[in-house]
Amino acid sequence: MRRIRFRGFTLIETTIVMVIGAIIAAAVLPKVMQALVEARETTALQHLRTIHTAQASYFSKYGAFAAKIAQLGPPPTAGLISSDLARGGKDGLSLCHCSGGGGLCCYGPASSGAGLGAQFLFG
Repeated sequence: MRRIRFRGFTLIETTIVMVIGAIIAAAVLPKVMQALVEARETTALQHLRTIHTAQASYFSKYGAFAAKIAQLGPPPTAGLISSDLARGGKDGLSLCHCSGGGGLCCYGPASSGAGLGAQFLFG
């Protein structure tokens, strides 16, 4: 009777495949991280543009800029931006008024370490 022998992958073959996979991941990872940072920056700028447009609408209606982001929020306030944006945060970003000059800042989460910061000035 003839024995059927099943041949599997050797330890060397498996290790080589893992090393090739690690090299490919190391080559692709910086580009993926850069794309994520750029996407976060684009999101932050879009939120700031939305608030800037709401501030301009608020100014044309009331003759002054809103002192707080919450004043631009849904009714009973002005109703110009969404409630989560009016609370000062959306998509993991923090929105706040900058001291002096009536500006508005947008910061990424503290854990990201990206140092994301953008600023618009009103007036």
